[in-house]
Amino acid sequence: MRMAALYLNRYRIVAPSVPTPQRYHDLRKICGLTPPQADLVAVAAALPKTYHGVTIIDTEYSGAEGDEVVGMGRLVGDGTLFLLLTDVCVAPEHQGKVMARLIMEELVSHVDEHCPAAHIVLCGDPPVSDRMLFEFSWLSLVETLIVT
Repeated sequence: MRMAALYLNRYRIVAPSVPTPQRYHDLRKICGLTPPQADLVAVAAALPKTYHGVTIIDTEYSGAEGDEVVGMGRLVGDGTLFLLLTDVCVAPEHQGKVMARLIMEELVSHVDEHCPAAHIVLCGDPPVSDRMLFEFSWLSLVETLIVT
């Protein structure tokens, strides 16, 4: 398993990695994404099943639980044919530093290296998911259905 750790001044990208269940819930909420309806027990059961995850750590902050996770992204799926790219978000006070793009690039790079035949489905809340489709030149499901 490859371990990526890229340093961006005060930030560190860590892969493979997922946040704690509480931080996962909190990040989705503060980023304007739909927080999971399930309780934290369900989130705690789901996160370890992540195929590949990326977190961004703020190295200048260290709280009671350790380094602060300020960004994340996950791939969920069978690891061969189908992967769901989801949960890409960066805490609002840390946005504008291309971290979401770096998370996406790390996830896509992992797919290219480990499962190049996989179909990636982007699952996200608009307008962020729409912007990512455009920035990465991906077709939306509607466009794919019309094209094929």
